[in-house]
Amino acid sequence: AAVARAAEAGQARVKSAEKKAKKSTQRVMVSQSTHSLDVTLDGGGRLFKVNNEHYEKLRDLWALMHGASKVVVSEVVAARSAARESLRGLSSKERRIHAREFAAANIMPLKESEEEAFNAALFSVLVRYQALQGAGFQSACSEHVQQALASTLGVTHECFASPLNSYFASFCSAFPDTDAAFGSLGSFWAWSPPPCGGSFEVNPPFVSDILLDTAQRIESLLGENEDTSPLSFAIIVPGWPEDSGIKTFEASTFLQTRFVVAIADHGFCDGAQHQRQDRYRASPYDTFVYILQNKKGKAAWPLDESVIVALRDAFAMAKPSAAAVLRRKKAGRGRADGDGGGGVYKGKPKNRRGRKRRPSSSIESESS
Repeated sequence: AAVARAAEAGQARVKSAEKKAKKSTQRVMVSQSTHSLDVTLDGGGRLFKVNNEHYEKLRDLWALMHGASKVVVSEVVAARSAARESLRGLSSKERRIHAREFAAANIMPLKESEEEAFNAALFSVLVRYQALQGAGFQSACSEHVQQALASTLGVTHECFASPLNSYFASFCSAFPDTDAAFGSLGSFWAWSPPPCGGSFEVNPPFVSDILLDTAQRIESLLGENEDTSPLSFAIIVPGWPEDSGIKTFEASTFLQTRFVVAIADHGFCDGAQHQRQDRYRASPYDTFVYILQNKKGKAAWPLDESVIVALRDAFAMAKPSAAAVLRRKKAGRGRADGDGGGGVYKGKPKNRRGRKRRPSSSIESESS
């Protein structure tokens, strides 16, 4: 319900921006700045920020959906990783000096017509998720957790994600109209596992009604495929023991194991990680992890203590540094005490100090 209200509240902004982009002859312009890329229309207007890593990922996903082979994309990703590794020994100043050169040499090549189409899709997806005005609903498990899920449980698909926060190329998301260009398989509520089965990660928005609907949907999918194909769901949810959805997971006949990750022992990727200097944020709650499998899923992806240990270690790797926590609190971006808001969102520091705001075309896009 909260997510629906946030989406509805931003709908006017979304329609206005998309209408302007479609009806005018303006092109979407992407330019490299010091730490990130600026995305806007060539006639001006709202400017959106996206960091280099997410821009590269979105470009890869778009290319995969528009004819590029997995081999070619894999080669580009491997070359990029090697190049980025070579920069690790440099100072931050030296890395900034080489940023433009690195960005130009390590992106997925596109034809001119493809470049324009990709830029338009990029603009649309940035506008859509900015309009939600709720980055907390877009927080995600870190790449460490996703890698651990892939290596221990064969996970290849995220049931709740977006082009901006997905780890796997296969994912469900809330907005197929903007997200399908980057590989979204549509809404989780309309999605079905492939006939051959599979192993899936489930990290829904932390909203009570959505948690209950998710639990019931997974129960239904496991029951319908009990004797046909192997299914496994790794479910990451807030530690709310009295919640109806959590109780449904606890009572499931398909539950194979569960464990708790203490609030102090882990973190998540920030919902606005594509814009943030600091990628990780502290978890607001303990996290409950459930593994639900049907019989064939249990045989295909057996569980033992090593799986739990690997996942615990992976969750811990996303804990934000003390410096990152301090920067977040000082920025006061959110409403939580840890964000410096004390329960009340105070706006960006430059606004709280009464400074004159810059023109809208130069204001960095930030999710509260």
